[in-house]
Amino acid sequence: MTDQPRTIAYTLGEILTPPILVVGVGNRLRGDDGAGPALVDELSRRGIQALDCGVAPENYLEKIVLARPQTVLFVDAADVGGAAGDMRLADAKEISGHTLSTHAASLGLACEYLNARIAVRIFLLGIQPLRLELDTGLSPAVETAVKSLAEMIVEVLDDA
Repeated sequence: MTDQPRTIAYTLGEILTPPILVVGVGNRLRGDDGAGPALVDELSRRGIQALDCGVAPENYLEKIVLARPQTVLFVDAADVGGAAGDMRLADAKEISGHTLSTHAASLGLACEYLNARIAVRIFLLGIQPLRLELDTGLSPAVETAVKSLAEMIVEVLDDA
């Protein structure tokens, strides 16, 4: 394994300008696709503002606008070209026309809408899934990645 978590933590420290809103995207019933919502659970238990949008982030856009974050971090299971649990962080501009996320079309439109409504920096963090079958739960690698990511976000916000 590389020092990817350390790199992600450093980058998060550079881009997460409070107030932030972490937005989990995914289907809890489809294995590792539930990574985003699982992160929301982890962060909510720690008092961090987070929103579980399920598979339809476009249905939560006004909630995001009303929260008035400076930074939105969408987290979703995504093919990042790595091993299960590997993460890739991208600026929202990078997902336009690409398929970093399993929900790329709706995330791209959501980002456009948010940028039109509020001054916000938007990022997408993709976590490589191992399995997406119904009722399989998170794989150990993705569960570890989610917990590690929660720790990184808490640490970054504590330092801010």
